[in-house]
Amino acid sequence: MTTAQKRNAHLLMTQAEVWEHFLGKKFVTLKRYSGEGAEAMLPLLDEIIGAASKGGVGEVVIGMPHRGRLATLVSLLGYPARQLFRKLRGGADIAAGIPGMDDVSSHVAASCVRTYGSTTARVSMLHNPSHLEAVNPVAMGKTRAKRDGAGSASKWATPAAATAQSGPGAGSADAMCLLVHGDGAFSGQGVVWESLAMATLPGFNVGGTVHVVVNNQVAFTATRREGRSSSYCTDVAKGIGAPVLHVNGEDLDAVVWAGRTAVAYRKKFNRDVLIDLVTYRRHGHNEVDQPRFTQPHMYSGITEKQGFPSTYAAALRTEGVLSDSRDATLRGQLDKFLQAELDASADLTDESGSWGVGPAPFGGDSTPDDIPASGLVTKDGSAFGGKWAGIRLPNALEIPGSRSGVATGMSFDDLVRVGKHTVTVPEGVTVHDHLMRGHFIARTEALDQAASDPSEPVINWATAEGMAFASLLDQGFDVRMSGQDVERGTFSHRHGVVVCQESGRKVPILNECVPGAAGRGKLHSVSSHLSEFGVLGFEYGYSLESPGVLPVWEAQFGDFANCAQVIIDQFLSGSETKWMRQSGLVMLLPHGFDGAGPEHSSARIERFLQLVNSPAWATGGVDVDVSLEGMDDAVSAALRAAGVRTLPPSHAAAASRASPSAAVAGAEDKSWFEGINFSVCQPSTPANYFHLLRRQVLRPFRKPLVVVAPKTLLRLRGARSALAEMGPESEFRPLIGASPTGSAEEVKTVLFCSGRQYYELEAAINEAGASATTAIARVEEIAPFPTDDLEAELKRFPNAERVAWVQEEPANAGAWSFVRAHAAAVTKTAAPKSTGLELVSRPVCPTPAVGVGSMHKVQEALLKKDILATLPTE
Repeated sequence: MTTAQKRNAHLLMTQAEVWEHFLGKKFVTLKRYSGEGAEAMLPLLDEIIGAASKGGVGEVVIGMPHRGRLATLVSLLGYPARQLFRKLRGGADIAAGIPGMDDVSSHVAASCVRTYGSTTARVSMLHNPSHLEAVNPVAMGKTRAKRDGAGSASKWATPAAATAQSGPGAGSADAMCLLVHGDGAFSGQGVVWESLAMATLPGFNVGGTVHVVVNNQVAFTATRREGRSSSYCTDVAKGIGAPVLHVNGEDLDAVVWAGRTAVAYRKKFNRDVLIDLVTYRRHGHNEVDQPRFTQPHMYSGITEKQGFPSTYAAALRTEGVLSDSRDATLRGQLDKFLQAELDASADLTDESGSWGVGPAPFGGDSTPDDIPASGLVTKDGSAFGGKWAGIRLPNALEIPGSRSGVATGMSFDDLVRVGKHTVTVPEGVTVHDHLMRGHFIARTEALDQAASDPSEPVINWATAEGMAFASLLDQGFDVRMSGQDVERGTFSHRHGVVVCQESGRKVPILNECVPGAAGRGKLHSVSSHLSEFGVLGFEYGYSLESPGVLPVWEAQFGDFANCAQVIIDQFLSGSETKWMRQSGLVMLLPHGFDGAGPEHSSARIERFLQLVNSPAWATGGVDVDVSLEGMDDAVSAALRAAGVRTLPPSHAAAASRASPSAAVAGAEDKSWFEGINFSVCQPSTPANYFHLLRRQVLRPFRKPLVVVAPKTLLRLRGARSALAEMGPESEFRPLIGASPTGSAEEVKTVLFCSGRQYYELEAAINEAGASATTAIARVEEIAPFPTDDLEAELKRFPNAERVAWVQEEPANAGAWSFVRAHAAAVTKTAAPKSTGLELVSRPVCPTPAVGVGSMHKVQEALLKKDILATLPTE
C-alpha cells in the first residue's frame, strides 16, 4: 500500500469508529447494528470500487445487509449525516406531501459518484429488507439491466433523462455487482445458492459478482459449529467453482490486496469471486443485546481488545505515515463535525426529507490537507430522476380501474402487421412440422381472417400476447420475460423462441422478424433455472433500472409464487411506499380448478389481495377519507414534534367514484394519492390481456401487476377476441358488462365472476334455459376494484332479486373476501330488491383444491347446482 492508500484507509476506518462511538453516546438504545470489529470492510469496499473503476467499470450496484450499513452510508457513500440523524430521531426519509410509509434507518439506500484519479464510478446501494440475502438477486438484476442498456430506445428515454445520465458513470463499458454478506446468512439462506446458480447462465450472468463475506464468526447467538456443516462459511460457492480469498480483517495490506485481486479475477474471467473477511463483532447482534449470555469466553477477549482503527493508527505512527497527534486531531474534528450535524438535524423540516443534495460528506471539510479527500459527489436521491424523469406518482383520479387516459388500442393495419411479426419464420430456420402447422400457419390464417373481418373472434391468447409484445418493441420498449420454460410456454402455447430442427439454434422470433430496425426494442426471452425466489428477485431488480422495459415473470404454475414470497412481501408490495421506488413487474400466475390437484390449481389470489392497501378493508366497502383531521390536538402535535408527517386525505371516495373522462393525467384534482400498491387482474379475453400488457408501460407511472393467468382458456375457442376489441379507441376494461338475451327489466339474477369461470357459467345458464333472466358480468381487474363500474352494472337491472359472486375457489380462498369488502355496500344500494351480495363457491377447504378426480367432479356438480338454484327460466 502507498502512503496515500494507508492514510485513506485510516481515515475511512476512523470515520466508522467515531461514527459508531458517537451513536453509542447520543442514541443509547438505538439498534444500529454496528460494524465495530470489521472496520476493514470500508477500505476493502473502497479498494474494490476504485480498482473496478480504473479497470473500466462505470457503475457499481451494491447489495448489503444491516451490519455496518450506517457507517458505510455516511463515510463511503456520502449520505448526509444530518439527514440520517434526523431519521434516527424519528423523522421521515420521504419528503412531506408525498404519501409513503417510509422504512427504518438500516434499510436506507444511497447513490453517489466516487472519483479515483482520472476515473469515476457511479455507486448505488440498494434498499433492502431485514430478510437477509434477499437483496442479492435484486442487485444482480439491476446490474444486468444496466449491462443490457435496458429501455434505452423507449419513449421514457427522454432528453431530460438523457441529460441526467450524461455525467460520470454514464454510458459505462461495464457495470459490476458487489454483494456484502454475513457469514451465518451466506451459509444458511437458500436464496444465496439460487443467486449463485445464475452466475454463468446466459440470461442472468452479470459478468461476475464480487462477494464480500464479513465473517464475524457468530450469527446472532449461533456459533460456527451450530450455524453450518461445512468448514468455511463460503463453501457453498464451491458449487460454481468460485475462488475464495480468506483474509484476516486486521491485516490491512492483505485486505487491500484481496480486493484488488478479486476485481482483477472478475475482469479477466467474468466469473464470481469471494473474499472471506475474517473479523469479529464487538457488541451483541444489536447494541442492547448481551452477548455474554451465550458467548462468555469470546466476549471476554473482545472486551479487552483495542479497536483495530486505533491499532492501525499506532502502526502508521511507527512507520512515520501519521504524526503523533494526527489520529487524535482527526478524531476530535470528526466528533465536532458529527455534533454540528446532529445540531443541524433539528432544523430540517418535513419539506426537506432526505431527497436533496446534502452538505459536505462526512469528514469532508474537517479532513487535514495531507489526508486524501473522499472524492464523493453526492447525487440527488429523487426517485424520479435520471432514467425515471418521465415517470411520476399517479394522480388521485387515475386509480379507479387504473384508467390513465393512455391509448392502448391500435389501428387494424398495425395490429395485423405486428401479429404477422409473431409468426414470421426467419429464412434458414427449420421449424418442427407439427409446430409449423398448428402454430405458425394456423395463427397466420387467423390473422388473415381478422384482417378481412375485424369483428370475427379469431385471436387466441398467445397471439394477443405476442401482438402486445411486438407492438411495444415497435414503440422502442424492451420486453424481458423469464421463468421456467417461458420460451415455449408451460402449456406449449407461446413459442416466442423456436429451435431450428437442423442447427439446434434458438431463434427469438420477434427479434429476427425485423432485423436491425432503428429505434426498435429488444425481446429478452429467458427460460430460467428451477428457481422462483432468486429469479423473481432478479426480475424485480431488472425492473428498477428503467421504465422503458416491460418486465414479465411467469410461474410454471401459479402456486410456485409461494417459493418467492419474500420478494412479493418485502419488495413488490411495498417498494413504492417504503422507498419511493416504482416497479412495473408483471407476474403471470397460471390458475384454474381443472382437476390438477392441490398443487397446480390455485395462484392463491387471496394472498395477493390481502396485501392490497385498499381502504375498503377497514370500511367494509363504505368510502371514507383517511387523514389526521379530527385527531386530538395533543396527539397531532406530539406526532409533528416527533417529525412524523401528516399525510393528506386518501381521496378514496373521489377515486372510487371518478368517471373515466376525468381519469387522465393533468385532471383538475392535482392532489397526490397513495393509491393501490399493485394491480391484481384475471382477464377473461385475449383482447383485455393485450390492453393490460400495453397499459403497463404506456402510462406515466408504474405499479406491479399480478395476472391470474389462464390454462384451459389458452385453447378454448369460445375465449377468442376480435381484432375490433384491440382496435382504435379500445382500451382495457376493468369490468365487462353482461349481455343477457332478454331485456334488462327481465333480469332477476346478476352473477359476477372473473376469468375462466365466466365460460363455465355461460354454458350452465344456457343449458338451463335461463339466459334471458340471468346476467353474467366479469370483473377483470379485482384490485383496484372497479366499484363505480360494478354499481353502474347493477343499476342496469332494476328488478334483480339475486346478486352473487361466483368463484371456482373454496369459500376461504379466492377473491371473495376482497370482493365482499368492496361490493357488499354498493349491492345494497344499487340492487335494492336483492337480499345483498351472496357467495357461490366450493366449500371451505384446508388445501387449495382436492386431490381425487372423483371428488373434483362432485364439487364441480355441486357448484353448478348452487349456481342454478332459484334461477327463473324463460
